Amino acid sequence: MNSKNLIIGISITVIWFLVIGLFCVQNNFVFTNRELNSLGDFLAGIFAPVAFLWLILGYLQQGKQLDQNTKALEQQEKALQLQIEVMKNGIEQQKQLVQTQKEQQLEQRKLLSPKIFISDFHARAAFGNDLSADNSSGEYIYNNVIFITIYLNLENLGEEAYHFKIIEKIV
Repeated sequence: MNSKNLIIGISITVIWFLVIGLFCVQNNFVFTNRELNSLGDFLAGIFAPVAFLWLILGYLQQGKQLDQNTKALEQQEKALQLQIEVMKNGIEQQKQLVQTQKEQQLEQRKLLSPKIFISDFHARAAFGNDLSADNSSGEYIYNNVIFITIYLNLENLGEEAYHFKIIEKIV
């Protein structure tokens, strides 16, 4: 309960009891043992308005507390919305960072891949007229066949190359 309502409640209660006390003193209001029923009625009449006053003050205080709680919940909701926005922005930044890292890794792979080029190339052609057998494969070479001998000098400027193959293709 806030101090303003507390001071008002205490003030009204004290004034109420002072008024009742003055009323009883001025009218020589006394009870005897035989009038217990009227004493109960008198006390109920005195304390009922005070109890009702404090009930109303408590109700008003509860309404104020509910308003304060509602405002606090609204502020928490705004703070949570801001956190959600910050998290969304952070996730977007993380996605961009991952994309940048992927691009950097791709570029690094390109830099680290073998870079082979032909630094020297010689070719010599010969024309064959007779039939002969190739002893290693058992194939025969017929008349009018062109023999081409190719000399390549390959150089690698990149990373090491493994499982390097030269494939012969005759068209």
